[in-house]
Amino acid sequence: VENVDLFRDPGGPMAHALQDVVRFLLRGTYLHTPTTNQRFYHDGEPVTASVMVENRGGSVQETEVRFTLTAVGSEDPLVTLTRKARVHPGTRQRVEAPLGQVGGRPDLYRVDMVLRVDRESVDELTTGFVVHQPEIVAAGSELRFVENYFTFDGRPMLLFGSDESAHVYLAPQENPLTWSEDLLAARDIGVMVYENLHYRCPGYDFTEKDWRDFRAMGQLTQRHNMVFMPGMLVTNRLAADAATRAKQAAHCEAYAKMFSDTPGLIYYLNGDVGFGVHEYVEDMTRRWNDWLKRRYETTDRIRAAWGAENLKGELGSLPFP
Repeated sequence: VENVDLFRDPGGPMAHALQDVVRFLLRGTYLHTPTTNQRFYHDGEPVTASVMVENRGGSVQETEVRFTLTAVGSEDPLVTLTRKARVHPGTRQRVEAPLGQVGGRPDLYRVDMVLRVDRESVDELTTGFVVHQPEIVAAGSELRFVENYFTFDGRPMLLFGSDESAHVYLAPQENPLTWSEDLLAARDIGVMVYENLHYRCPGYDFTEKDWRDFRAMGQLTQRHNMVFMPGMLVTNRLAADAATRAKQAAHCEAYAKMFSDTPGLIYYLNGDVGFGVHEYVEDMTRRWNDWLKRRYETTDRIRAAWGAENLKGELGSLPFP
Protein backbone atom coordinates (compact mmCIF):
# COMPACT_ATOMS: atom_id res chain seq x y z
CA VAL A 1 0.00 0.00 0.00
CA GLU A 2 1.37 3.38 -0.98
CA ASN A 3 0.32 6.85 0.08
CA VAL A 4 -1.06 8.97 -2.74
CA ASP A 5 -1.47 12.73 -2.62
CA LEU A 6 -4.98 13.04 -4.05
CA PHE A 7 -4.72 16.82 -4.25
CA ARG A 8 -1.25 17.10 -5.74
CA ASP A 9 -2.63 18.80 -8.85
CA PRO A 10 -4.44 22.01 -7.78
CA GLY A 11 -6.41 21.96 -11.01
CA GLY A 12 -7.06 18.21 -11.07
CA PRO A 13 -10.39 16.38 -10.70
CA MET A 14 -9.90 15.57 -6.99
CA ALA A 15 -9.23 19.20 -6.17
CA HIS A 16 -12.44 20.18 -7.96
CA ALA A 17 -14.32 17.38 -6.13
CA LEU A 18 -13.12 18.71 -2.77
CA GLN A 19 -14.22 22.21 -3.72
CA ASP A 20 -17.64 20.88 -4.71
CA VAL A 21 -18.00 19.12 -1.34
CA VAL A 22 -17.05 22.28 0.56
CA ARG A 23 -19.50 24.39 -1.47
CA PHE A 24 -22.27 21.85 -0.82
CA LEU A 25 -21.61 21.92 2.94
CA LEU A 26 -21.47 25.70 3.08
CA ARG A 27 -24.64 26.07 1.01
CA GLY A 28 -26.44 23.61 3.31
CA THR A 29 -29.30 23.13 0.87
CA TYR A 30 -30.47 19.64 -0.03
CA LEU A 31 -33.45 17.35 -0.68
CA HIS A 32 -35.11 14.83 1.61
CA THR A 33 -38.33 12.83 1.99
CA PRO A 34 -39.21 12.16 -1.64
CA THR A 35 -42.69 10.71 -2.04
CA THR A 36 -45.83 10.41 -4.12
CA ASN A 37 -49.34 10.90 -2.80
CA GLN A 38 -49.84 7.11 -3.04
CA ARG A 39 -47.53 4.14 -3.53
CA PHE A 40 -50.19 2.04 -5.25
CA TYR A 41 -52.49 3.47 -7.92
CA HIS A 42 -55.43 2.21 -9.89
CA ASP A 43 -55.64 2.90 -13.61
CA GLY A 44 -56.49 6.54 -14.29
CA GLU A 45 -55.71 7.95 -10.83
CA PRO A 46 -53.67 11.19 -10.69
CA VAL A 47 -50.10 11.15 -9.36
CA THR A 48 -48.56 14.00 -7.37
CA ALA A 49 -44.89 13.86 -6.39
CA SER A 50 -43.31 15.95 -3.65
CA VAL A 51 -39.98 16.46 -1.92
CA MET A 52 -38.68 18.64 0.91
CA VAL A 53 -36.07 21.31 0.15
CA GLU A 54 -34.04 22.01 3.31
CA ASN A 55 -31.88 25.11 3.80
CA ARG A 56 -29.38 24.76 6.63
CA GLY A 57 -27.12 27.44 5.22
CA GLY A 58 -26.82 31.11 6.03
CA SER A 59 -28.44 32.72 3.00
CA VAL A 60 -31.67 32.60 1.02
CA GLN A 61 -31.56 30.03 -1.77
CA GLU A 62 -33.42 30.38 -5.06
CA THR A 63 -33.95 26.75 -6.05
CA GLU A 64 -35.47 24.68 -8.81
CA VAL A 65 -36.62 21.07 -8.52
CA ARG A 66 -36.97 19.05 -11.72
CA PHE A 67 -39.37 16.10 -11.53
CA THR A 68 -39.07 13.34 -14.13
CA LEU A 69 -41.50 10.40 -14.39
CA THR A 70 -40.26 7.27 -16.19
CA ALA A 71 -41.52 3.69 -16.47
CA VAL A 72 -38.96 1.31 -14.97
CA GLY A 73 -37.03 -0.31 -17.79
CA SER A 74 -37.49 2.64 -20.13
CA GLU A 75 -35.17 5.56 -20.80
CA ASP A 76 -37.89 7.80 -22.24
CA PRO A 77 -39.40 10.24 -19.72
CA LEU A 78 -43.17 10.39 -19.65
CA VAL A 79 -43.36 13.71 -17.81
CA THR A 80 -40.79 16.37 -16.90
CA LEU A 81 -41.76 19.36 -14.76
CA THR A 82 -39.77 22.05 -12.98
CA ARG A 83 -40.89 23.87 -9.85
CA LYS A 84 -39.19 26.85 -8.20
CA ALA A 85 -38.89 27.48 -4.48
CA ARG A 86 -37.37 30.34 -2.49
CA VAL A 87 -36.09 28.81 0.76
CA HIS A 88 -34.96 30.99 3.67
CA PRO A 89 -32.15 29.99 6.06
CA GLY A 90 -33.20 27.52 8.75
CA THR A 91 -36.43 26.55 6.95
CA ARG A 92 -37.69 23.80 4.69
CA GLN A 93 -40.27 23.88 1.94
CA ARG A 94 -42.32 21.13 0.34
CA VAL A 95 -42.24 21.26 -3.44
CA GLU A 96 -44.98 19.41 -5.34
CA ALA A 97 -45.57 18.53 -8.97
CA PRO A 98 -48.65 16.94 -10.61
CA LEU A 99 -47.48 14.17 -12.94
CA GLY A 100 -50.78 13.33 -14.59
CA GLN A 101 -52.80 10.13 -14.60
CA VAL A 102 -51.27 6.68 -14.66
CA GLY A 103 -52.35 3.79 -16.82
CA GLY A 104 -51.26 1.34 -19.46
CA ARG A 105 -49.09 -1.72 -19.30
CA PRO A 106 -46.16 -0.64 -17.08
CA ASP A 107 -46.76 -1.40 -13.42
CA LEU A 108 -43.63 0.10 -11.82
CA TYR A 109 -42.56 3.72 -12.22
CA ARG A 110 -39.73 5.89 -10.93
CA VAL A 111 -39.75 9.60 -10.14
CA ASP A 112 -36.39 11.41 -10.21
CA MET A 113 -36.09 14.74 -8.40
CA VAL A 114 -33.09 16.97 -9.10
CA LEU A 115 -32.32 20.10 -7.07
CA ARG A 116 -30.67 22.98 -8.92
CA VAL A 117 -29.15 26.11 -7.36
CA ASP A 118 -27.55 28.81 -9.53
CA ARG A 119 -28.12 26.60 -12.60
CA GLU A 120 -26.06 23.83 -10.98
CA SER A 121 -27.41 20.40 -10.01
CA VAL A 122 -26.58 19.97 -6.31
CA ASP A 123 -28.71 17.03 -5.12
CA GLU A 124 -30.88 14.22 -6.47
CA LEU A 125 -33.36 11.72 -4.99
CA THR A 126 -35.57 9.02 -6.45
CA THR A 127 -38.82 7.39 -5.41
CA GLY A 128 -41.28 5.06 -7.13
CA PHE A 129 -44.79 3.65 -7.20
CA VAL A 130 -46.82 0.68 -8.42
CA VAL A 131 -49.85 0.69 -10.71
CA HIS A 132 -52.40 -2.09 -10.24
CA GLN A 133 -52.08 -4.75 -12.92
CA PRO A 134 -54.32 -7.78 -12.11
CA GLU A 135 -52.66 -9.88 -14.82
CA ILE A 136 -49.26 -9.49 -13.15
CA VAL A 137 -50.66 -10.68 -9.83
CA ALA A 138 -52.47 -13.59 -11.49
CA ALA A 139 -49.27 -14.66 -13.28
CA GLY A 140 -47.37 -15.09 -10.00
CA SER A 141 -46.06 -18.50 -8.99
CA GLU A 142 -48.65 -20.56 -7.12
CA LEU A 143 -47.85 -21.75 -3.59
CA ARG A 144 -49.87 -24.62 -2.14
CA PHE A 145 -49.57 -26.70 1.03
CA VAL A 146 -50.71 -30.29 0.46
CA GLU A 147 -50.02 -33.40 2.55
CA ASN A 148 -47.60 -31.53 4.81
CA TYR A 149 -45.52 -30.24 1.89
CA PHE A 150 -45.21 -26.97 0.01
CA THR A 151 -45.44 -26.99 -3.76
CA PHE A 152 -44.35 -24.02 -5.87
CA ASP A 153 -45.97 -24.02 -9.29
CA GLY A 154 -46.76 -27.69 -8.76
CA ARG A 155 -43.22 -28.70 -7.74
CA PRO A 156 -42.33 -29.77 -4.18
CA MET A 157 -39.72 -27.29 -3.03
CA LEU A 158 -37.72 -26.29 0.03
CA LEU A 159 -38.19 -22.52 0.16
CA PHE A 160 -35.95 -20.03 1.94
CA GLY A 161 -37.20 -16.69 3.17
CA SER A 162 -36.33 -13.47 4.96
CA ASP A 163 -37.93 -11.59 7.83
CA GLU A 164 -38.55 -7.87 7.37
CA SER A 165 -40.45 -5.41 9.53
CA ALA A 166 -42.50 -2.24 9.38
CA HIS A 167 -39.56 0.08 8.66
CA VAL A 168 -39.89 -0.91 4.98
CA TYR A 169 -43.26 0.87 4.88
CA LEU A 170 -42.51 3.68 7.34
CA ALA A 171 -38.93 4.87 6.65
CA PRO A 172 -38.75 7.91 4.32
CA GLN A 173 -35.99 6.36 2.21
CA GLU A 174 -38.11 3.30 1.42
CA ASN A 175 -40.54 3.09 -1.50
CA PRO A 176 -41.74 0.55 -4.11
CA LEU A 177 -38.61 1.17 -6.19
CA THR A 178 -36.30 0.13 -3.32
CA TRP A 179 -38.70 -2.71 -2.44
CA SER A 180 -38.44 -4.09 -5.96
CA GLU A 181 -34.65 -3.83 -5.95
CA ASP A 182 -34.44 -5.64 -2.59
CA LEU A 183 -36.81 -8.38 -3.77
CA LEU A 184 -34.76 -8.95 -6.91
CA ALA A 185 -31.53 -9.13 -4.89
CA ALA A 186 -33.13 -11.67 -2.53
CA ARG A 187 -34.42 -13.76 -5.42
CA ASP A 188 -30.96 -13.76 -7.02
CA ILE A 189 -29.54 -15.59 -3.98
CA GLY A 190 -32.45 -18.02 -3.68
CA VAL A 191 -34.51 -16.25 -1.01
CA MET A 192 -38.01 -16.76 -2.38
CA VAL A 193 -40.30 -16.02 0.59
CA TYR A 194 -40.71 -12.39 1.60
CA GLU A 195 -42.09 -12.14 5.11
CA ASN A 196 -42.96 -8.77 6.61
CA LEU A 197 -44.20 -8.55 10.19
CA HIS A 198 -46.24 -5.45 9.25
CA TYR A 199 -47.40 -3.10 11.95
CA ARG A 200 -50.39 -2.60 14.15
CA CYS A 201 -52.68 0.40 14.38
CA PRO A 202 -55.18 1.42 17.06
CA GLY A 203 -58.35 -0.60 16.85
CA TYR A 204 -56.99 -2.73 13.98
CA ASP A 205 -58.27 -0.02 11.66
CA PHE A 206 -55.81 0.40 8.79
CA THR A 207 -56.12 3.45 6.54
CA GLU A 208 -56.51 3.22 2.78
CA LYS A 209 -52.85 4.24 2.48
CA ASP A 210 -51.80 1.27 4.64
CA TRP A 211 -53.75 -1.17 2.50
CA ARG A 212 -52.38 0.37 -0.70
CA ASP A 213 -48.82 -0.04 0.57
CA PHE A 214 -49.43 -3.70 1.39
CA ARG A 215 -51.06 -4.23 -1.98
CA ALA A 216 -48.08 -2.66 -3.74
CA MET A 217 -45.71 -5.04 -1.94
CA GLY A 218 -47.96 -7.98 -2.75
CA GLN A 219 -47.96 -7.16 -6.48
CA LEU A 220 -44.18 -6.72 -6.51
CA THR A 221 -43.62 -10.15 -4.97
CA GLN A 222 -45.82 -11.74 -7.65
CA ARG A 223 -44.05 -9.70 -10.33
CA HIS A 224 -40.80 -11.35 -9.28
CA ASN A 225 -42.35 -14.83 -8.78
CA MET A 226 -41.86 -14.82 -5.04
CA VAL A 227 -44.06 -15.67 -2.05
CA PHE A 228 -45.58 -12.86 0.00
CA MET A 229 -45.98 -13.57 3.73
CA PRO A 230 -47.71 -10.62 5.45
CA GLY A 231 -48.00 -10.59 9.24
CA MET A 232 -51.51 -9.94 10.49
CA LEU A 233 -51.53 -10.24 14.27
CA VAL A 234 -47.81 -10.52 14.99
CA THR A 235 -46.83 -9.67 18.63
CA ASN A 236 -50.52 -9.51 19.64
CA ARG A 237 -51.55 -10.81 23.04
CA LEU A 238 -52.92 -14.31 23.46
CA ALA A 239 -55.13 -13.05 26.25
CA ALA A 240 -57.83 -10.91 24.65
CA ASP A 241 -61.41 -10.04 25.47
CA ALA A 242 -64.33 -10.78 23.16
CA ALA A 243 -64.43 -7.27 21.66
CA THR A 244 -60.73 -7.41 20.79
CA ARG A 245 -61.08 -10.87 19.25
CA ALA A 246 -63.94 -9.62 17.08
CA LYS A 247 -61.76 -6.76 15.79
CA GLN A 248 -58.94 -9.21 15.14
CA ALA A 249 -61.26 -11.48 13.18
CA ALA A 250 -62.45 -8.56 11.02
CA HIS A 251 -58.83 -7.51 10.53
CA CYS A 252 -57.85 -10.97 9.26
CA GLU A 253 -60.93 -11.08 7.03
CA ALA A 254 -59.83 -7.79 5.42
CA TYR A 255 -56.40 -9.32 4.69
CA ALA A 256 -58.07 -12.38 3.15
CA LYS A 257 -60.20 -10.23 0.85
CA MET A 258 -57.27 -8.00 -0.11
CA PHE A 259 -55.03 -10.90 -1.20
CA SER A 260 -57.62 -13.42 -2.36
CA ASP A 261 -56.26 -13.14 -5.93
CA THR A 262 -52.59 -13.60 -4.94
CA PRO A 263 -51.29 -17.07 -5.90
CA GLY A 264 -47.97 -16.89 -4.04
CA LEU A 265 -49.11 -16.13 -0.50
CA ILE A 266 -48.75 -17.28 3.11
CA TYR A 267 -51.08 -15.69 5.65
CA TYR A 268 -48.91 -15.13 8.74
CA LEU A 269 -51.59 -15.10 11.40
CA ASN A 270 -49.53 -14.63 14.56
CA GLY A 271 -46.02 -14.95 15.90
CA ASP A 272 -43.78 -13.51 18.62
CA VAL A 273 -46.86 -13.66 20.80
CA GLY A 274 -47.19 -12.34 24.34
CA PHE A 275 -49.47 -13.50 27.11
CA GLY A 276 -50.44 -10.05 28.36
CA VAL A 277 -52.46 -11.25 31.36
CA HIS A 278 -51.72 -8.01 33.23
CA GLU A 279 -53.90 -6.23 30.68
CA TYR A 280 -56.95 -8.35 31.55
CA VAL A 281 -56.62 -8.96 35.29
CA GLU A 282 -60.33 -9.27 36.09
CA ASP A 283 -61.10 -11.46 33.10
CA MET A 284 -58.12 -13.76 33.70
CA THR A 285 -58.90 -14.04 37.43
CA ARG A 286 -62.46 -15.09 36.64
CA ARG A 287 -61.39 -17.62 33.98
CA TRP A 288 -58.65 -19.00 36.26
CA ASN A 289 -61.06 -19.56 39.14
CA ASP A 290 -63.67 -21.11 36.84
CA TRP A 291 -61.04 -23.64 35.72
CA LEU A 292 -59.97 -24.34 39.30
CA LYS A 293 -63.58 -24.94 40.32
CA ARG A 294 -64.13 -27.41 37.48
CA ARG A 295 -60.99 -29.30 38.41
CA TYR A 296 -60.95 -29.17 42.23
CA GLU A 297 -64.51 -28.11 43.17
CA THR A 298 -63.52 -26.75 46.61
CA THR A 299 -60.81 -24.68 48.28
CA ASP A 300 -59.90 -27.61 50.56
CA ARG A 301 -59.12 -29.84 47.59
CA ILE A 302 -56.91 -27.17 46.07
CA ARG A 303 -55.13 -26.80 49.41
CA ALA A 304 -54.59 -30.55 49.59
CA ALA A 305 -53.17 -30.65 46.04
CA TRP A 306 -50.98 -27.56 46.24
CA GLY A 307 -50.11 -27.41 49.90
CA ALA A 308 -51.62 -24.99 52.40
CA GLU A 309 -48.56 -22.71 52.26
CA ASN A 310 -49.05 -22.16 48.52
CA LEU A 311 -52.68 -21.11 48.64
CA LYS A 312 -53.34 -17.42 49.17
CA GLY A 313 -57.08 -16.88 49.39
CA GLU A 314 -60.29 -18.71 48.65
CA LEU A 315 -61.65 -20.30 45.48
CA GLY A 316 -63.40 -17.63 43.48
CA SER A 317 -60.83 -14.90 44.13
CA LEU A 318 -57.50 -16.70 43.73
CA PRO A 319 -55.09 -14.52 41.68
CA PHE A 320 -53.79 -15.83 38.37
CA PRO A 321 -50.18 -16.96 38.90
